[in-house]
Amino acid sequence: MIRDTAERLLRGEFICSTVCPEAYRDLTEPETRAKVEAILAPLNRKISETANKAAYYATWISLELSEDRASVKKEFQTVMEQLRPVLEFILLVMDASTRDHPMMPGSQVTEAELTARVQNNQYLTTRAKKINTLLNKRPQTEVPEIIRIIIDRMVKYEILRENVPGTRIFTFTGKVDYIYEVLEFIDAHENILAEEEKALEQQKQKPEEEDLFSS
Repeated sequence: MIRDTAERLLRGEFICSTVCPEAYRDLTEPETRAKVEAILAPLNRKISETANKAAYYATWISLELSEDRASVKKEFQTVMEQLRPVLEFILLVMDASTRDHPMMPGSQVTEAELTARVQNNQYLTTRAKKINTLLNKRPQTEVPEIIRIIIDRMVKYEILRENVPGTRIFTFTGKVDYIYEVLEFIDAHENILAEEEKALEQQKQKPEEEDLFSS
């Protein structure tokens, strides 16, 4: 089990009580956590946790090596790309369920209920289509398909996990806590956000520019 937990962390997974309860319980125990960190340390990794201890994940101990700095930058760019659609989805679920507080780890969403509420509200339909555009450049017009695409992507991002396969009932994972912390970091470092957004936009434009001038 300790090896499995270490491998999950090295793959960049977030360990929480929803996704992998056994590994999560292990990491709450100081002795087991120390054993996992002993495995990670030679690989320049350590265990970090969200402020509410909702999720554990691996971070670098040192960024002296250029390849480690490059990996951190790549991970940050990935998070930045996911950030907007994830936040839009959270707001959509909040509006559809008339909640006035953010979705937290353990909160549930049922695809059928969300679809029904979005279908019966033009404002929510417009928001769902906006999220679909962020995630998928191929436009979809039917709300059930749009909601399915969005939810499946949230599962891929590790924001949601299906309770029982096939039920299409999902639980928000501990990674949502990490997303909120990234937002707080961005709010405190607005210059970094602006630079990263500019770099991401330039990277997205490069293939198009190359195509324009290719023979």
